[in-house]
Amino acid sequence: MAIIGILAAVGIPMYNDYITSSNESSAQNNLRAIALMEEDWFSDNSAWYLVAPADSAAAINTNLFNGRRTLDPDDSNYSYNIITDGTGFQARANARTGVRVISYCLDANNTMLNGTDC
Repeated sequence: MAIIGILAAVGIPMYNDYITSSNESSAQNNLRAIALMEEDWFSDNSAWYLVAPADSAAAINTNLFNGRRTLDPDDSNYSYNIITDGTGFQARANARTGVRVISYCLDANNTMLNGTDC
């Protein structure tokens, strides 16, 4: 019984870290996909695409990804939005409250920022 307890004490935190790392990698990859589509949007419209935070994943899927469900609107770890100042954009993956993940942003220069740098 003690051996099982020791294995569980080591294994469960490792598994949780693996899940967190996987969620963060997924968010970073989603931001890279948003950045590519944002560049396409700019070349077609001569302006950056901007989405309000309220329905961001659904709006990004509809407008930037032509209706393909690239971002999961029901993602329990991240919400996505795009902000712009007119000269560039910043795509953001915001960690949801109570989730043990880091927020990330990617700007028009393809610079990935995290946490408080966003």
